[in-house]
This record gives sequence, C-alpha cells and structure tokens, in this order.
Amino acid sequence: MRFSGFLLSTTLIASLPGLAGAQDASEAARVLLVEAIRAAQQAQEADSPSERAELLGDAIEALNEIESQYVTTDTGINLISGGTFGAFDPSAVRAEYDAAQAEAELASCETTYSVRCTYRLRNESYAAYDGSTVEEVIEQSGPLDRLLFAAATGEAEEEFPEIVQDMSVDRVFEGIRLLYGNGYSIEMLDLYDLAREALPEIQSEIQDREEFIEYLDRIIDGRNAVQTPERQHSLQRLIDADIEGLDQFILGKGSPEQIAALVRDQDDIETALSDWLASGWISPGSDGSVYVAAALEAAGQSDLAFDLLSNVPPERFDSIFWTAPGKVSADFLASLARDAVSRAEDADEKVTRAMSLIEWVDADQAAEIIEVAAQDSRSADRAEQYGNLARRVGFEAGRQGSEDKLDLVTEEKRDFFKDGEVAAFTSGFAAGQLSAEEASGDAFEEELASATGDELYSLVLLAASGLVDAGLRENAISGINETGVIDDRSVSVADKAKLGAVVGDLQWLAEGARTDEVPGYNLDFVMDEYKDFLIAATEHGFDLSDQPEQIAGVLRSSEDGYFKERFLDEIVSSDYHGYPGFGELMFQAMQYLDGDDRAWTLGAAHRAAITRR
Repeated sequence: MRFSGFLLSTTLIASLPGLAGAQDASEAARVLLVEAIRAAQQAQEADSPSERAELLGDAIEALNEIESQYVTTDTGINLISGGTFGAFDPSAVRAEYDAAQAEAELASCETTYSVRCTYRLRNESYAAYDGSTVEEVIEQSGPLDRLLFAAATGEAEEEFPEIVQDMSVDRVFEGIRLLYGNGYSIEMLDLYDLAREALPEIQSEIQDREEFIEYLDRIIDGRNAVQTPERQHSLQRLIDADIEGLDQFILGKGSPEQIAALVRDQDDIETALSDWLASGWISPGSDGSVYVAAALEAAGQSDLAFDLLSNVPPERFDSIFWTAPGKVSADFLASLARDAVSRAEDADEKVTRAMSLIEWVDADQAAEIIEVAAQDSRSADRAEQYGNLARRVGFEAGRQGSEDKLDLVTEEKRDFFKDGEVAAFTSGFAAGQLSAEEASGDAFEEELASATGDELYSLVLLAASGLVDAGLRENAISGINETGVIDDRSVSVADKAKLGAVVGDLQWLAEGARTDEVPGYNLDFVMDEYKDFLIAATEHGFDLSDQPEQIAGVLRSSEDGYFKERFLDEIVSSDYHGYPGFGELMFQAMQYLDGDDRAWTLGAAHRAAITRR
C-alpha cells in the first residue's frame, strides 16, 4: 500500500501547474528553435540579399525570444552558453544576418538617395580607387567628415565624444564652422561643450556658452557672407532652442524673417536701433541693415527705416539696391532712390541708379527719379555703355506688361536716354512680353527681323529665360530652334552652352568642356543659367529624366579636374539666391559613370545629402 501510495503521489505531483509550465516552456523553446532552423535553411536558398536578410532576421527573432522568455530551459541554457544544435550554429546565423543586411543595404543603395547610402557608396568608390578598404577610407577622411556624418545620422551623442579625442583646437573650430554651415547648430553646441572639457586651451579662450555665442559672429563667416538655407536653418534651430545672447548673431547672419521677428520683440525699437548701430551689430549698407529697415517700415517706423538706409557712404549705397527690392515697399524704395540719385557723385552714377530702379517702381515714380538724374549732363564717352542694363530693365518691364514704362523710355523721357539705350530697352521689352501674364509676340517678331549678331543672341537668350521661368520650357526650346541661333557658326560654343543651359540642354557645355572653350574658371556664366533652369523645373514640374545622363556627359567630356569640381559644386551647393542643390541628380548620374568621375559625383551627391535645410 505504501508503494501504491507513492505511485499515486508522484502522479499528482506531475500534474501540478508548475511542472506542467516547465514542460510547456521546454516545448515552446523547441518550437522556436525549429522555426529558427527552418528560417535559416530557407535563407540559404533566397533569391536576393534583402530576402535572405529578412529570413535570417526571422531566425534571430526566434532565437532572441528563446533567450528572453525561455532561458531556463535546456534549449535556452545551451543557446546562451554558445552551444550548437547539431549542424545549426546560432552564432553563425547572426554573422550571416549582418552580412546579408549589409549586402541588401548596398544593393538598395544603388537606387536609394540618402545620407547613409551616399556615404557608403562614396567611401567604397574611394577605396576601390586607392586599393584600400572602406574602414581605411573612413579613418583617413579625418574627424570633420565623421563629425558631419554623425550629426546627419542622429548619432552625435554616441560618436562625438570619441571623435573629439582626435581633434586639435583648430580642428574643433573648423568643425564648428562645418556643422553650422550645414545646418547642425545644436550639434555644434554639443561639440563645443565636449571640446571645452577635452581641450583646456578652448576653455581659456572661451569661458562658457554665452561667450561662445558672442564669438560665433566672428568665427562662422564674414558680416556680409552668403546666408544659405543651411546657415539660416542653423540659426533658426538656435532661436527655437531659446539660446541666450543671439541678437548680435541674428542681426549679422539672420534671414529677413528672423530679423523682422527680432525687431518686433523690441520694447523700444528706437533705442535698440541706436544701440545696434553704436555697437556695430549692424553696419550701414549691409543686408542686415536692409532687413531691419524693412521690418521698421512694416512696423510703421518709415522715418527710422529711411534714416537707416539713406545715411550710408556713397560706395555702399549700390549694394542696398541689390537687396532692398522686394523687401521694402515700392513707395519706400522710390523715396530712397530719389535720395540716392540726388547724392550720386557724378551724372553717370545717377544714370546707373535711375535705370536700375525702373523695374522696381511704377512709371510715375520712375519719372521722378529720372527727373533728378537728368539735372546733370551725361558724359558723351560713356553714353552708350548702359545698353545691357537697359535691355534687362526693359525685359522686366515687358514681363510686367508695363506699357507706361515703355512710353516713359521711348517718349516721355526720351531725351534723357541715348539711342542705344532706347533700342536695348525696346528689344528687352519685346522679349519680356512673351512670358507676360497677357503674352504677346508681335513686337518680338519685329525685333527678331532686324536683330543680328550679338543683339540677336541677347534677344533670344532673354526671351528663352523668361519663358522657362514662366514654366513654358517647350516654347523656349521651339523658339531657340526656330531662330537658328543655336546652329549659327558665328555664335561661340560658350554662348551656345549658356543658351542651351537655359532650357536644360547641356550638349554645348559638354562640347565646350571637351574643347576647353568653356574653362572651369569661366563656368559661372553658364551654370547660373542652368541653376535657374533647375529651380524653374522644381517649381513647374519639368521632366528631368534626361538630366543625369547629360550631367554625366559633361563630366566625361572634360579632362580638367578643376572644371569637374566647379561643375559639380555649382549643381549641389547653395548660393546667394538660396539655391537648394540637386544632389539627387548627381546620385542618378553615377550610373553612367565609372572610375574617378563616379567617385567625384558620389562625393558631390553626399555633400548635398548631408546638409540640413
């Protein structure tokens, strides 16, 4: 009986919940192990790296669940001990997964434009060229490259401390400029904090963040440097983070909107303006002074605004009229122009200012400005030099559909203008009418019939650029072809390259690169037109599918490294006009390139991808 009782008791124990749970756990662990083995086996027969990575990921997920949920089972203990299960080695699965993931990422990178992909492909391209490894390329690229990549990928907190250890004081300040210039101002502050702890020299030079912010105005760039979208984004991030002591920096480096917000925040703007001028935070004639004036006018402080912009040295005045149009009202600009013209030092300077401003004011205001300019006699030897200016101003008037401005130049104030200026204004006006809201081509046809040589080329160039800007690219292409300018042997390859760039046709630029008729040092005049085309393409949705191959064609046509570098930089870099860069076109162009050209193109694509706007 006692023996029978014992049998009975062990049966009861086996049925207790705890023991049953242990048996269930062991079974669950074994099931997961089988799933992991099957997934790993299927991965060996996968058709693509991404499919193999996905299946191996499933296997690892099953193994991870064993480790986290069933670690006390025999299967779990063997797994965390590094054991194998017959021919199945879990550690090998993890290694295979990393390899498959890397291979899948690389395969997708051939068609995926991103910071990580351009960085990876660029480094692999450099490694192939040098006969080194990617790791060696990264190490040789130096701390600045690694800083920017870490900031762009959100890994600054993890990577910066180690990178700073390899940096000198000079390198730290280079890193500060690099990060700020690419839109990473918050990461820039993190770099400063880390460097201040690691490098005593920095602490002795700049005591704290407040002093560092004051110092920024000197170390980032010059007072009137180009304020690109990246730099303005950097500043806005500092503003949004409520960083103290930014007023001077905003006035020297801010956008019109950022400076306007600062002006609105002042309790006593007159006192603040006086302090800013006395301290040198704004200088007469700078972009910042124009932005402050625009904000003052918007706030009903026109007298303060006028005093700020009119009391500038004569040599600084013309720079105002590059910035003020579109920022201040036409009435304010006209008042400022009358004052500027009256204070010009000679008659020819008055003509330049008067003619430049016709497009920004109405006809009546322009007539008043011309009246002031006409008080002095013009120099006979310089009377015809304003033809190009007159043509451009006439073009803008034509786009505006401003017949009263045409009357002003050709009739009302005809005596003020010379014959060449009137002719240039009239032809420009006709070209502008093609892309006006109420387009007209009659006057343009008349101008074409009589134009020859350089006049014909300039007329066609103006007309085509206006049409593209208005979204009428096909009209521009048809017009260029119908005029025959592009096939005229008397027109230089350089001029044809410029005309082609207006409509996104780079074949003549490729020809100029091949023959060295468009050298790298003279590339701007073509690339300015091409960048305007790309901006118009973004606005109007032009088909850019042929552009990557054309870009590749230009690169293949030149043996000049300087030309290639300038060409790539012009496409991907921001400029005065806030040009956003087109790194993705570079990325797509790489499929048509190999060797050095592919490496350079990937480098340019990465520079564009890594910036933050």
